[in-house]
Amino acid sequence: MKRQSIFKSKLLRLALVSLIFSLAFVYVAMSVYSALFLTVVSDRALGSLTPASYSLPYEEVAFSSPAEDKITIRGWLVPKADSPHVLILLHGQNANRSASLPISKPLWEKGFNLLLLDLRGHGQSDGERHYYGQREQYDLVGAVSYLQNRGFKAGSIGIMGWSLGASVAIMAMSQSEGIQAGVSDSGFASLGNMLGIWSPGVSLIGRLTTGLDFDKVKPEAAIKQLGQRHVFIIQGDSDRNVPPDNAYKLKEAGGANVTQFWMLAGVGHVGAYSSNPDEYIRRVTAFFATELK
Repeated sequence: MKRQSIFKSKLLRLALVSLIFSLAFVYVAMSVYSALFLTVVSDRALGSLTPASYSLPYEEVAFSSPAEDKITIRGWLVPKADSPHVLILLHGQNANRSASLPISKPLWEKGFNLLLLDLRGHGQSDGERHYYGQREQYDLVGAVSYLQNRGFKAGSIGIMGWSLGASVAIMAMSQSEGIQAGVSDSGFASLGNMLGIWSPGVSLIGRLTTGLDFDKVKPEAAIKQLGQRHVFIIQGDSDRNVPPDNAYKLKEAGGANVTQFWMLAGVGHVGAYSSNPDEYIRRVTAFFATELK
């Protein structure tokens, strides 16, 4: 009986050790996958639609990013004659500038020039992967320089993003005083908080392999560095991709910098415009009309 008890105890310890190693393997494997593969967009084709498909004038544009790797960012400039104001539009993860086309027409009709960009690692912009805003925020500094070289003055430039683009927009504002105001639709407050228990592993693997540093992807920290400039936060309370508490965290962190806050009942991820298009355009254009000089 004693030998049998010892044998069972050893088997139990062996099973426990095996379980621990299995869980550790799964954790490391998932961390590697998240750090290396979730930052790479497999389909980067723009598709057949252009601003011309919406009866909008446009031109292809490209400029160099001031980020360390000096990559080229590409997009469409949609000019609005006699308007001094321009909005930079930023798509979400795994999308491209084409995602901003549906809202471009009503924004243009309300009197805004538009710059629709492909974020790095997306669409036709350079870069093998994206960095959740860590490097993208500096790409947007290049976008502001490009627009200023085209004649747009400081104070006349706004920025608007959805999901990943929303978080990039806030971080870009903290890097460039040339961006006067921003709209964040369904943006996350902190990349680390979004990943939960996976955050330490993905962060470590990211730093070791791609240079992705979670400590540098915190819109809730960036929003505190905007001086007197303002942000409009939009969020659906049924968002399963970016939980609504992210919007409240951004609002709390931003304090007086967040002058408009719109939480929509029953709306999912980046669903505010499609569910309430007229009200969406009314609120967004009123915000920029007030903020831009």
